[in-house]
Amino acid sequence: MRQAALMAFKDFLLQRCKPTTLLQGVGEAHRMDVRKVLELMGLVGNEKCNFDVMYLQADVSDIQSSLASSNTPAYLLPLTPYQPSDLHRLLPPAFSAAVLPEGRVFVGWDPYKLSESNMKKFVEAGCYILVDPTEPAAKSLSFGGSYMTPRGRVYHIDIHCKDEALCKAHIVHHVKNACSQYRGMITFCIMVIDQALKETVMKYCVENLKLSHLPHDHTYTLYETDLTTIAKAAVGKAKY
Repeated sequence: MRQAALMAFKDFLLQRCKPTTLLQGVGEAHRMDVRKVLELMGLVGNEKCNFDVMYLQADVSDIQSSLASSNTPAYLLPLTPYQPSDLHRLLPPAFSAAVLPEGRVFVGWDPYKLSESNMKKFVEAGCYILVDPTEPAAKSLSFGGSYMTPRGRVYHIDIHCKDEALCKAHIVHHVKNACSQYRGMITFCIMVIDQALKETVMKYCVENLKLSHLPHDHTYTLYETDLTTIAKAAVGKAKY
């Protein structure tokens, strides 16, 4: 497999690689079998960051009852739907350094560089994006969206922040958005980039929002591999 992979890089990818071509992949952190396959193919890459994904589920009518009850705090911090004018608070190094892993955002688990062009792409794709109004640099950012599966609707909530109160606010706003658009059972796939917030999120969603926790939680690792380095190695091996 390794030899075939190297030949593929030589014959196909080398001509298309730019000096900064990087391959990014997300895999389950505990899956050593996946890591071994990547090693065999020469694609193991560098581990850049880890993040947690939790699955919770409830019927929209039950969620709305929970939101209307006293179990949901009324002190939640204000958030606003993203506007292009918010970029001046998201692009400063102060935001990335405090919140994002090496300037990346995750949308539906896929890694992207935080940039004006990518934010425009997320808006055009119909993502529900929220940001706090903190100046001069924001302290949080989240992305929401849904899709249908054979088992029903899934709504993903990708939260980039380290503040507990802001994290709860993002969850509530996204849950309200989902309930305003859909009916019936919804599975919420909640991703937190700050692993220290996992237990807080779980407790809040179960005890306050009355969501049922599904036993499918995972911790994922982002791998990054320099394709040009592998392609050069393939050329060297092909000479012998």
